[in-house]
Amino acid sequence: MIQPSDSRPGRKSTLPVRMDLLAVTLLGMAAFALYTLYLGKDANYDLRNYHYYGCYCLLNGRAGYDLYAAQFGSFLNPLPYLPFCWAIDHLKPMAAGALFGALAGLGLGLLYGLTWRMLGGAPGRTRIWLSLLAAIAGVWSPQFLSMAGTSFSDAWTPLLVILALYAVVCEHDAPSRRLIFAAGLALGLAAGCKLVNSVYAIALLLMLCIGFRRPGFVSRIVAYCTGVVLSALAAGGPWALVMVREFRNPFFPFFNAIFRSPYFAPENFSDPRWKATHLAQVLSNPLHWAAESSALSSELPFRDLRFAIIAILFLPALAVVLPWKKTSQAQTRRSLFNPNHRTLLLAFFLFSYLLWLFTFGHQRYATPLELLSGAAILALCDCLIENQIAAQRAFAALALLTIIWVRPADWGRRPWGRTWFETNIPAALQVPSALYVIPDSALSAYLAPMLPRNSRFVRIEANGRALPPDRWLGPRVRQAIDAHVGPIRVLEGERFNLDALARFGVSVNRDDCLKIQTYADEFTVCSAYRTASGEQSAAPLTRRQELARLQLPDRLRAPGVAGREPERGWEFSGPPLPGPADLRPRGRFDDQVSVTLKPPQGATQISGEVRFVTDRDNAPIIVDLIWYHGSEVVGRASPSTDVNRAGRECSIPVLMERPSSADSLLLNVRPWRESDGIVTVTGGELVWWRRR
Repeated sequence: MIQPSDSRPGRKSTLPVRMDLLAVTLLGMAAFALYTLYLGKDANYDLRNYHYYGCYCLLNGRAGYDLYAAQFGSFLNPLPYLPFCWAIDHLKPMAAGALFGALAGLGLGLLYGLTWRMLGGAPGRTRIWLSLLAAIAGVWSPQFLSMAGTSFSDAWTPLLVILALYAVVCEHDAPSRRLIFAAGLALGLAAGCKLVNSVYAIALLLMLCIGFRRPGFVSRIVAYCTGVVLSALAAGGPWALVMVREFRNPFFPFFNAIFRSPYFAPENFSDPRWKATHLAQVLSNPLHWAAESSALSSELPFRDLRFAIIAILFLPALAVVLPWKKTSQAQTRRSLFNPNHRTLLLAFFLFSYLLWLFTFGHQRYATPLELLSGAAILALCDCLIENQIAAQRAFAALALLTIIWVRPADWGRRPWGRTWFETNIPAALQVPSALYVIPDSALSAYLAPMLPRNSRFVRIEANGRALPPDRWLGPRVRQAIDAHVGPIRVLEGERFNLDALARFGVSVNRDDCLKIQTYADEFTVCSAYRTASGEQSAAPLTRRQELARLQLPDRLRAPGVAGREPERGWEFSGPPLPGPADLRPRGRFDDQVSVTLKPPQGATQISGEVRFVTDRDNAPIIVDLIWYHGSEVVGRASPSTDVNRAGRECSIPVLMERPSSADSLLLNVRPWRESDGIVTVTGGELVWWRRR
């Protein structure tokens, strides 16, 4: 039980600078900066989806101007991403990466200082090496390592959680109201920047409620709650007001069953994939994480043993750290930890784990628990083993085992370059007042800051959900399209989604397109027009000369076979392709239909479409476009689509610039897997172009 301090009211708590803490902190910052430089440049999904765009949206007041530009991420508070956005806009990529790697490295010093404070019963040198090992075991965790030097706020907001606990344990017995208020400020800031951190603010509140006896209980709780509310409002309040003004819900689109915004379904939107649904997962999930069966709580594979060790040790340790169980003086003398601090740590870990598991469940949001895991394992060894030497040896063995067992997730890295996104926007797209209609769920919003500022972006499919044109935000998107004065473009990264475009009254000219190549993606921008206004209303993007037009024959069949690369083969029944292309049949293959084309002299681009049907529902079909110079591959793209219904004719658009050295093009149509059935090419058209 945490007892109130009996020190005089006028006592001051001094925090002298310790050279060991300073050395560990600087070492951690340097190590993580170098580690980030080794990993490479951040290219994670969320950076390309909404982190970078969110900063642009916030600084330019675009919350109601663009609609669904960054999918559901458009509505999340962009404040925590501003420092990273500033760094990649104003610093060289390696400098920006090293800076945020060093920021993550602060965690080593914070964890070292926190553990050192709690180890009140350990002698000098033992206290230092135990604290250092617990800190290393904490930062050497799969999620924290994978996020070093990235745009994820989960790389630095967990440090606020550690800082809050540090404030609580700064004094030997019960913390003063001033330190409790500081802890509330830290956790309120974390929750205001990212709502998922509210579980840690609630967990510390629960811990304080059961850990204090009067006098001073009420005043400390009031101080803590005041700190949480003030900093949460400062960090999240302004964005909540923007959401109320634009969408009538401060947490839009979340909690809409309560706020009833007319721009989203009246439901409490959440991602149910990760959170636990039954009590047995409290113990079973950690075993899955240890065995690398991580699909339960993350999109990407990782391996982590520490939660399994804690789950196994926690049950017998509960009998020792129950808050109503008194600790004898003899036990206190034998303990490595200050017993009050040990109870605080384990209670906070347990409350946080249960709240996180049943409300969110995504492993990245458990990063504060990963960081605290080293100290938690040490505390559990201290609870269960009376002999200090034996407890130290057991902890050292377990800590080293968890470090060896770790396999970090991989959120995507790229080699360092001169700029972060390595993107050149074609001059034809620098036209002002263009409306970009995004028909798919591709990660395209990070292009918005690179285009003219008065461009506008609306998306008609968000996170795989088609936007209905007659309800929620659909009418606002349709109004933006109908009322727009200026060029209309379609920005495609996965598929053109022609049916969805038609529902919003938009037609696309797929013979008038440009490519945008970035460090991680390739996008197609095509001129478009309101269907009711006719094709003559479209503002052209390019000036080109048609060189040749080819009609694909029908009745081409390709059964799916998993894992096969396209071959130089061509299987068909019907006449040869007409036109000036040099068609060279390469034999008969059972896993795809393919043809090798020789471009006409002066051709710089090929466009068109391939039409087909399949015999399976929801079958992914791929068209490979592979440029060769002799036998060497000099360029490649693989557009794909999902066929929703068997027997329905679908099409995949073809658009690719010809590399200057390419002398032939392999066009290959294939199913993605053997289970995807047979694809039959029913026709299509290809056009060779030369830019003027």
